[in-house]
Amino acid sequence: MRDVSPVRHDVSRLTDHDVFLFKQGNHFDLPDKLGSHPMTVDGSPASISPSGPPNAAAVSVIGDHNGWEPGLQPLAVRQDGSGIFEGFLPNLEKGTRYKYHIASSVADYRVDKGDPYAFYWETSPQYRLHRLGPGPCLERRGLDGGEARQKRLFRAGFHL
Repeated sequence: MRDVSPVRHDVSRLTDHDVFLFKQGNHFDLPDKLGSHPMTVDGSPASISPSGPPNAAAVSVIGDHNGWEPGLQPLAVRQDGSGIFEGFLPNLEKGTRYKYHIASSVADYRVDKGDPYAFYWETSPQYRLHRLGPGPCLERRGLDGGEARQKRLFRAGFHL
């Protein structure tokens, strides 16, 4: 496990217009706004990770970078009534595996869910993990003699 940098909540990819369209249900470019996107702020490679799970009381990012420990890197809910949680995670590199740990406001339900706007997902048996950042398809060792194969990765949503 690497040193876990604190989440910053002073950086956002969302504009007031984005939030307006999101709340109306008319935002047709959400993959460009929600989910993790690699960027550099103050010279640090990082990811901004907005997410909008319904009925969530708390959302944190878990992954290789923090030992998959929930609560170490919590996202903050926006104060505009959109229900979107977001945070800027410094020192994350392209290719970092991550998920969201979601604590529901209903019946103390907790679950680890993939990012529905992820650029890539790993295929089975590691399908639960996905990668940060655009780029070529990931290579994975096959079970047929161990040759590396290109695998198309898929997107999936999350539901509480």
